[in-house]
Amino acid sequence: MPVTRSPIPTHSQSDEGTGAPLFDETVVLQSEALGFVIRQVHRAFVRKLVEHLAPYDISPAQWTALRALWRKDGYSQVELAQRLHVEKAALTAVLESLEKKELIRRERSNGDKRRWNVYLTRTGRRLEADLLPLASQIDSEALRGFSREQIGHFRQSLLQVLTNLQ
Repeated sequence: MPVTRSPIPTHSQSDEGTGAPLFDETVVLQSEALGFVIRQVHRAFVRKLVEHLAPYDISPAQWTALRALWRKDGYSQVELAQRLHVEKAALTAVLESLEKKELIRRERSNGDKRRWNVYLTRTGRRLEADLLPLASQIDSEALRGFSREQIGHFRQSLLQVLTNLQ
């Protein structure tokens, strides 16, 4: 089957030095589109994370919640959902699974009985020493062959893309 090209939205951005357009504004192969490449990279990161977390019986969603709690214990469920950019209902399921594994506990807030605060258990806190290095291993693997300077520029570029889209 032939490869089809689809038009992308045009814009007037150009290279400041040459005045040439930054992108070929007429066509982009799907596999060349920045969003597609970023999605593929994200999926590869998640696959590696799943592989590394499997021995600990931790899912990527549980990992994300644990990382936030390792940084700051005691978030309310609403605050944690906002921080993780997930729906409260989805987070509730993750927290229930972490609670069953005795990695967190939820307690009613003293000031507001409708509010639940989330705390790590001793076991959940100890898991940090085993799991945090996994993220560094995955990053190191992904960035193999890049210089420190390239990594810095790459990170800045990704953050600028994120800022542009928010």
